[in-house]
Amino acid sequence: MVSIGLDVGTGFVKCVSDYGNVIFPSLFAYRDTGKWEVSQGRIEAVGKKAREFSKYPDAVIIRPVSEGRPIDDRGFGALVTEAVSRVCRIQLQQNNLDEKHDSEIGIIVGLPYDASKDKMRLRKIIAKSIHPKNHGIVPQALGTLIDVNKKDAIIMSIGQGTTEIVAFDDRKPVFGTSVSQATDFITLGLG
Repeated sequence: MVSIGLDVGTGFVKCVSDYGNVIFPSLFAYRDTGKWEVSQGRIEAVGKKAREFSKYPDAVIIRPVSEGRPIDDRGFGALVTEAVSRVCRIQLQQNNLDEKHDSEIGIIVGLPYDASKDKMRLRKIIAKSIHPKNHGIVPQALGTLIDVNKKDAIIMSIGQGTTEIVAFDDRKPVFGTSVSQATDFITLGLG
């Protein structure tokens, strides 16, 4: 079983597992191939490869996440699929396996506190994209709480899309808020 923690953020996709961590830009792009290219049809890319599509005039480059929320289902699904594929490749390399993917994947995805209404939509995107054995959606600040090995705390997490402030009691969110001012807003005054 591959256990994965996933944060598909406004700026970057961060993925952690027992096998390793991956990080790449939260970008999705597609374009139609030119008349003289070998392959024909539409091609898609995520992360740094999506950024490279900017040299093509007909390319569409999308940030599938805004303020921590998925705004483009296809792009968000592609980011999730890429993160899971990268982690599975690390696992296969470490174990010298020949299989394409581990069929048993468990995944936890963090969402901003105020994005709880997007939980069901996100579950559908994940189930459609990677068909995990089990998956859950939690407040993204819970990852910080677990990382510091605490059960009760007030967590302030400053990301690229939102700043999260959440109070936890026995690892259950009691109160919280998502503020749209994030790193860009905060670092703007630093020069």
